[in-house]
Amino acid sequence: MTAVAAEPRARACATVAVAAVLYALIGCGGEDGAASDPLPMRSRPPSVVTGAVTARDTSPTVHGADLTDLVTGNTAFALDIFTTLGAAKPDENIALGPYSISQAMAMLYAGARGVTAEEMRAALHFDVELPQFHATFNGLDLELLSRNGDITLRIANQLWAQTGFDPLPEFLDVLTESYDAPLALLDFAADAEAARGTINHWVEEATGDKIPMLFPRGTIMSNTKLVLTNAMYLDAPWKYKFESSETRPQPFTLLDGSQVVVDTMHFNDFLPSGSGDGWQAVELPYRGDEVSMIAVVPDDLTAFEAALTPARLEEILNAIEDGGIHLSLPRFTFSYHASLVDAFRALGAPSLFDGADLSGIAVGGLFVSAIEHEAFIEVDEEGTRAAAATGVAVADSHGPTIQFDRPFLFFIVDRPTGTLLFLGRVADPR
Repeated sequence: MTAVAAEPRARACATVAVAAVLYALIGCGGEDGAASDPLPMRSRPPSVVTGAVTARDTSPTVHGADLTDLVTGNTAFALDIFTTLGAAKPDENIALGPYSISQAMAMLYAGARGVTAEEMRAALHFDVELPQFHATFNGLDLELLSRNGDITLRIANQLWAQTGFDPLPEFLDVLTESYDAPLALLDFAADAEAARGTINHWVEEATGDKIPMLFPRGTIMSNTKLVLTNAMYLDAPWKYKFESSETRPQPFTLLDGSQVVVDTMHFNDFLPSGSGDGWQAVELPYRGDEVSMIAVVPDDLTAFEAALTPARLEEILNAIEDGGIHLSLPRFTFSYHASLVDAFRALGAPSLFDGADLSGIAVGGLFVSAIEHEAFIEVDEEGTRAAAATGVAVADSHGPTIQFDRPFLFFIVDRPTGTLLFLGRVADPR
């Protein structure tokens, strides 16, 4: 891997980390969760793993400009997906692991062709040219995994295929060489629920028990042919711990103007900080000084989110200087789950779900039937525990979709005789 200068490396890492946790501070909720160590970085399900086609390339050739473009594009997508999901539920907590989403979709991208590939490239801001794209993603992944030491960062990928379904060797080569995603066989057709349980169990173990059910009931079906999963786990102690004795209840003003009382931590020495028009920010470094949490409190949250762009985020990062302010910060723990199908439609990739061209995976019609994402965040006096997982389910294509998204009629007919047994109208399916 081509060496990257120390300062850009630190900035690239900060950008990825910030995208994941920047807006976890919208509110607090959920129950306190105890941190637990996940299984080894490449957690494997028992008995179902087949041999990898090739080994991971642990020293890919990566050009500095491509790495910068990949990180910049991933950050642009992170903000796009955040604002898309956030606009739909402006009063709720949100936690995302956008790197997890980007990596899972990058694996799918290896099998996309034609219009589908172009839509994915635009929606995900995959601006590095093929085939260098996958080598660059591999290089970024290996770079992030090198952070282990002062902090714990684990990333795992897994490919699950229907027994008897044969993905193209070229597709499998990319997934093993660049994403260390081995192939496991499951029988979705015989027992989709058992297969869903196996995948969810793998995710749970790979995320340190933080994400027990990535795929809800009904998202894995008997016609599922392929599932791609990514799991991330972070355990990062603060460089400067908060003193537990300083934590005390304080009021917290919600978006509707009402107040609640929450346990609030206090740091009485000086932390790096910055401010701009309508916002203040503070940097909380983790041990090792390579990864930080950047917390931003805007005067007008809704307006700030609507105007948030990669350039604005870079402006915030560049404004932070040493020798800043004291800090009061609420403890918080919560999980967030979202189906990303509507979000990807809104971001301009509808063909993934209707008329997808995934011919780089296998010959024959395939479409994406589900994209599920969940993230967990826990911040207290000691540091941060976070986990994220993304799963993409690919099923047999059914051709063009007829969407029953408005009132419709139904008729139940005995076909041999033509007898009309039932009929009716569905005006409101609730």
